[in-house]
Amino acid sequence: MVKELLLNLTHGLRRAGGPLFLLVTLAYGLRDTVNTELVILLYVYALLGLAIYVPMILTDQVSLAYAAYAGIGGYSVAVLSASNVGAFWGVPIGVVLAGATAFLVALATSRLSSYFLAVGTLLVAIAFGRFLLQQADLTGGADGLTFTRQIFGIPVSTTALLIVGAVMIWIIVFALESLRRSEMGKGLHLMGGSRPAAESVGLNTVRFRILSLIFGAAIASLAGSLLAFSRGLVLPDSFHLELAFLILFIPLLGGKHTPWGCLVGSALLVYVLEVARSFGPGKLLYGLGVLACVLFFSGGIAERLGSALSALESKLQSKKIQTRDETPGVGVVPQPAEAERRETVSMNKVREAAASSPRPLIARGLSKTYGGVTALHDVSFELLQGEILGVVGPNGAGKTTLIDVLTGIQTGDSGEVVLQGNRLEGGASERALAGLSRTFQHPQLSGELTVGENIGLGLLRLHTSRSWIGMALQMMRSMFPTVKSGRDANDPITIEIGRKIGIEGLCEDMASTSFGTEKLTEIGRALISQPSVLLMDEPFAGLGKSEIDRVVDAVERWRQNALGVIIVDHNIDLLSGICDRLLVLDSGIVIACGRPSEVFSSPHVQKAYFGRE
Repeated sequence: MVKELLLNLTHGLRRAGGPLFLLVTLAYGLRDTVNTELVILLYVYALLGLAIYVPMILTDQVSLAYAAYAGIGGYSVAVLSASNVGAFWGVPIGVVLAGATAFLVALATSRLSSYFLAVGTLLVAIAFGRFLLQQADLTGGADGLTFTRQIFGIPVSTTALLIVGAVMIWIIVFALESLRRSEMGKGLHLMGGSRPAAESVGLNTVRFRILSLIFGAAIASLAGSLLAFSRGLVLPDSFHLELAFLILFIPLLGGKHTPWGCLVGSALLVYVLEVARSFGPGKLLYGLGVLACVLFFSGGIAERLGSALSALESKLQSKKIQTRDETPGVGVVPQPAEAERRETVSMNKVREAAASSPRPLIARGLSKTYGGVTALHDVSFELLQGEILGVVGPNGAGKTTLIDVLTGIQTGDSGEVVLQGNRLEGGASERALAGLSRTFQHPQLSGELTVGENIGLGLLRLHTSRSWIGMALQMMRSMFPTVKSGRDANDPITIEIGRKIGIEGLCEDMASTSFGTEKLTEIGRALISQPSVLLMDEPFAGLGKSEIDRVVDAVERWRQNALGVIIVDHNIDLLSGICDRLLVLDSGIVIACGRPSEVFSSPHVQKAYFGRE
């Protein structure tokens, strides 16, 4: 009985720890006026942490412009209040202006990443600070702007702001949790780790990166508006450059695996800066706290507590299982027939399109140079329906470059690629949506997802939007889902794909279990959307015989669905046995193409590939 109670308590704390902590802060803020103002500041920092959480955690972008976006929200409220338009309208207008500014900044820095993106957005924060000081007629300069805290003539109390701040945090955290767990959120996480992999499942990485920055800017604007209302005053010092660095560490302090960690991180920040002033310089203590957290709690405080509760729950659960009889037949195993039916419904259009073209893929005159080095020169070939075409050649022959150019990861200098009768003009994501799928020489998966979840990401190709509005709506639907979104390890379709490639028993394991599992998982992700053409870059490298047999069996099975396959690999004997034709490259030039027996009897191939005269 006691163990049952402890188990339920532990499970409840792990699942509801974040909301409970929010209620605790709300109750603390309602005690008196001083506490109210302190907790409102905590909520402002939490909102800013959530604003950074969107691009930094989900898409691996570090932007330092969020102090400026918060300033836009705060000054929008003050300026519109002073101009008699109404402080209330400053909130949505600030969100729009901050989002528009973030859009322009994101476009200007779209080709930057990592350190360079941080520096570029840092300049935006600096420029915004200068703007506030120099445009005194609009912003009040160094003296700032004061305004009456009213909405439609009704005074706004700090208690009301406290409750509004708590509600905003709960809604935003709920939205981000839903996004993070959704299929779209998992795709964004894949995008943060590998841009080519995300584009190979149809995600336009440039646009989704920009949209994540815009969503973050909108949240930051709300934080600035809340701060302005709480004080009835906006000052340039409220949105100084230091703010950008302070809030940067909030998600890391609290824990990146849950948005609730931003509330925990902001609580620590406020405590150090406001409550612990008497113990020494608050910012120095905050810096030491960040350093200590990085050294001893690398996943963040909330994540460490969650892991401890999860371990305790597992321990109690195991003891509970040991004390009761096992009941066979409780689990429901998804029926392959049902999985096949659902898969068939999803893939009919793709199958019909592939079957309508006897030559799914045609390449004409592809060339690619890097400086003075020619990687490809006038490469032309056709892939027949249901054919397996092997691409071989010595190291540096241009094999991987050929796949990159075909799939749009790299742009060719000349030539064209025709898929199912349509010339491909767009980048990698557009070509993936058109029906090209690929694997990589080194598997590019999301290491924090299971095998089944990684495989399920391949289905993004079937329903990812191509327009700006469609992508934004897709992200918003993932934030506020009306039905279950995302595919887990128990989804019938992913289980069936796992069965077909021989890893059905590993769907609930992490994808990083072994190199062979990673290879097979990536192949499953490429095959699940049933593309018209599959391109595989060294799929057999590093695999044992049993794993190679699984790959071969999967390729042979899927070629029956009018699927054309191009395989690049160094295992000549293996390719000779499974490929209908071989294309031989040497220094980027096609020197032979035909049946394996014909190709390897060619003097040019003997000389280039084997060094024989």
